[in-house]
Amino acid sequence: VLLTENGGFNQIEDIGGGRVGAACVEGLQEGLFTLLESKLKLKEMGANLKGYVYNSHAWSKIVDKYLRLYNSIL
Repeated sequence: VLLTENGGFNQIEDIGGGRVGAACVEGLQEGLFTLLESKLKLKEMGANLKGYVYNSHAWSKIVDKYLRLYNSIL
């Protein structure tokens, strides 16, 4: 995944799930070149991103967070 710094998803790069670059032509170009140079890492990045999404944004995880919040309010 290639994102720009304006997208608000900088954690994607932190977890090794992609590249975050400057929001300009040069930034996108650099990001694409970086990703294409490391084709072997693309599969690993995909797995990292999948794990992050599953652990942070799956409905089962979101429901658990809301239930804990709801129970803490009661």
